[in-house]
Amino acid sequence: MPPPRADRPPRDRDGRARHRRERDAYCFVELVPGTRLAVCDGLATASGALLAGAVVGFLLLLGAALVGAEVLPSWEHEADEAVRTTIGWWVLTLLVAALAVVPLRAATTLAVASALTAADRPRTDVPPLPLRRRVAGSNPPAALAGLAWTVLAVAVVAGGVVAPLAMGPDDAERAPTVVVSAVVGAAAVVGLVALRPLRARWTAARDAVRSTWGPNEVRAAEAAERRRRAGLPRTAPVAEARREVRSGSSVRRRDRVTTALGVAGGVGFVLFLVGVTMRHPRRRGPDAHYGPVGETAIDVLVGTGGALLGAALLAGALWFVLPNRRRARQRREALARLRSPDPGPPPADDVVQELLSPWSGGAAVAIGVLAVTGLVAPSVLAGVRGDGVALVAPGVPYGPVGVVLLVAAVAAAAVLVDDVGRSARRRARVRAQWHVGDATG
Repeated sequence: MPPPRADRPPRDRDGRARHRRERDAYCFVELVPGTRLAVCDGLATASGALLAGAVVGFLLLLGAALVGAEVLPSWEHEADEAVRTTIGWWVLTLLVAALAVVPLRAATTLAVASALTAADRPRTDVPPLPLRRRVAGSNPPAALAGLAWTVLAVAVVAGGVVAPLAMGPDDAERAPTVVVSAVVGAAAVVGLVALRPLRARWTAARDAVRSTWGPNEVRAAEAAERRRRAGLPRTAPVAEARREVRSGSSVRRRDRVTTALGVAGGVGFVLFLVGVTMRHPRRRGPDAHYGPVGETAIDVLVGTGGALLGAALLAGALWFVLPNRRRARQRREALARLRSPDPGPPPADDVVQELLSPWSGGAAVAIGVLAVTGLVAPSVLAGVRGDGVALVAPGVPYGPVGVVLLVAAVAAAAVLVDDVGRSARRRARVRAQWHVGDATG
């Protein structure tokens, strides 16, 4: 039987009080990046948006070439020539974007782990789940090693196989290819050797993060945040219940509308494709004819399918824009409350999730600009040389368009770099003011 509380030794009471103070000090604290981390993170996001846009653009180019030849057979030669003369620029864009995004992402993750394991970060400041997941689920040395091995393999194939076997002795590009391949291969080998000590440092940093903030520390921070949140002003119960009902009904309505639009768009695409295939069953063959009734049926299929697909895309765009406008208004209201001297009770959970998102609205626009740049940049580069889309639309000033794209991409990258620290400071204020726990954006 334990002794009564009054008979316990002072050391035991002091230890329990100290443990209670330490337990109450736990909280989730955002990592506000420094200049180096902000630049690496912003440029990594920018290069990732460019890479995503280039991949989507490449797939759209192939799809347009295939479908355009079916729908407009008279443009088949132009479509094939545009794809053939643009494919090299797409490969070059994808290669440059991949060579940029992998080292930048690795440098960002290494900087995050270094900041989390810094000596001045208290153990009671638990990093939120996105940061812990980023460190636990990443392996920058392995990503850099994979990139180095890929570059080395390409250099060996280009300098040791393609140059001596596919190029003649009088070919002017043979010697530069061998020299460039040798330099790139040597750089890849040096990079592989330099990665050995980095692996050990990364493993130590990752293990330090995992051991410093494990399940016990996370549970202690969650409990402390719940106690702090319980002391905040509460929303009226009736208004809170109505808000939950509206939120649940809007989610169910959004799911039903999304399903209906998806089904309508899928059915329209299938009907359109069936009609086009019946009209032109072979790629290089003549159109098939089915008589007056059959031709009318095919026209109905193509028209109905195109109308369904177009209506679904238009309605989906409107359905996407309208809720985003409402969410943007709620976000602005919550930010205004956050900056006021008396913020009052926490906003709704979905609004808090928006405030904890990694990017602001301006950064989302910048990411879209960079994705569009990656989408059209290879075609513009080919157009400057008079190839690609210039064969179909020769009157477009591709040089000025390329300059505008470059300026827009640089400005968007600068916006992303600036937004990294700004968004982190916003998330830190939200967590400090409303104690949202381990919620993620």
